[in-house]
Amino acid sequence: GVRHAAAVTLPRLVDGEAMTAAAVATLTRLLDDAYDEVRLACVQSLGLLATPDDAAVVDALIARLDDTNAEVRQAIIDLLARLAGRGDARVLAALHAMLARTDTNRRRMAVESLWQLAEHGDPDAVERIASCLESRDALL
Repeated sequence: GVRHAAAVTLPRLVDGEAMTAAAVATLTRLLDDAYDEVRLACVQSLGLLATPDDAAVVDALIARLDDTNAEVRQAIIDLLARLAGRGDARVLAALHAMLARTDTNRRRMAVESLWQLAEHGDPDAVERIASCLESRDALL
């Protein structure tokens, strides 16, 4: 659709700091779009424009870690790994909160995300994932 095309095209046209900031703000707002392909295009375009010091983008991505679409979710995880890096306290706190939910799908998403976003050997992440092995839910 049009929003998808615009999200894909926007990073190719921006020039300068002010224009980039406006594009990043627009793409960040569209992370809530109803269509998976628009959200995915926005994440991919943010990957071209956002910088690690952009806390608003990192926070917006963290808020969408539990996106219902696996491809969008993976793109968010990949971008968070690049922008926030492994072991970022904000990212890990969001994933740990997801592990505490009763929704099996959200908990599974958190487990699958932790291996990419936690530091290797992080005792807290290891303990939380190990506790999931005790879950009665076979789907987890």
